[in-house]
Amino acid sequence: MMFWLLAAFAISACSITMSRSAMMIWYRRLMNKVGQWPGALAGCHYCTSHWLSAGVVAIYKPSVGGVFVADLVLAWLALVGMSALLSGTIMFFMPLKAQE
Repeated sequence: MMFWLLAAFAISACSITMSRSAMMIWYRRLMNKVGQWPGALAGCHYCTSHWLSAGVVAIYKPSVGGVFVADLVLAWLALVGMSALLSGTIMFFMPLKAQE
């Protein structure tokens, strides 16, 4: 259980940092140069959390029910959902305007 909480908090913090903070303007500008769609994804903390969650699941390969592919998909979507709840709570209490 501790893994899921730590992973969700880490994904939430990273996705908000990547999509909203002044520190990562260079990344969002780069994605905007790549294209409109990648630029829009880079500015969305919910979208960013999908990719970060996929990376965490790919590295840790958690076992939930015993079927490998189903475990990966379930773990991926569970982390996205948990990090979205945390990000929504953080953004509600501390709204952070996107820098660009």
